[in-house]
Amino acid sequence: MKLIERRIGLLFAVFLTLLVIGAARSAWLGVVKAGTLKQAAATQQESDLIVPARRQGCRSGPDHSRISLSIVIGRSRTRLPVA
Repeated sequence: MKLIERRIGLLFAVFLTLLVIGAARSAWLGVVKAGTLKQAAATQQESDLIVPARRQGCRSGPDHSRISLSIVIGRSRTRLPVA
């Protein structure tokens, strides 16, 4: 019985040590490194991309066999395929 209690105590000590190490690392990252990490995250999250519009897939008319739906946006008219 004494051996089982010693193993349980050792397991608890290891768990508690890992918990303290995790809390210390979290505090270090949140307090000391917060400014550097915030700047790095801001530069990684923001970018300007130019995405060209695809015009060829939206054609429809008497020569196309697909059914299309006309959508009027402002004064321009856009046809989108429905199917």
